Amino acid sequence: MATSAASQSATRCAPPSGPSFLFLRTPSRRATGQFFNATTGGGNTPLGICIDANDHVWVTYNNNIINEFAAGASGAVAPLRTIDTLGTGIAGTRGIGIDSHGQIYVSGHDASKILVYAANATGTATPI
Repeated sequence: MATSAASQSATRCAPPSGPSFLFLRTPSRRATGQFFNATTGGGNTPLGICIDANDHVWVTYNNNIINEFAAGASGAVAPLRTIDTLGTGIAGTRGIGIDSHGQIYVSGHDASKILVYAANATGTATPI
């Protein structure tokens, strides 16, 4: 099946998931899916996953944590960075997306809003 350049460069996201171990299959790792422990880095119960244009894996958790993992992460690895959304008015980060500028969009499962973080956000960053 042919794909357009736009669809090839778009962020690939998956629906919320619950297991502590995530199985990843992306075009660059088509033949060898990889496992890694998504509960490292302070996360608790993964709820959402997104793979950005750099093949970095973003995971949201029910305890308001967002972790970014390196492309090809395997085993119990530390995240590249963590964003803590506690105090932002959403509880249990769920959906996540990364736009072409690297901005991070996050939704919660109990609020009617979406938070947007700067591409370089880390720690207890304030949404933009």
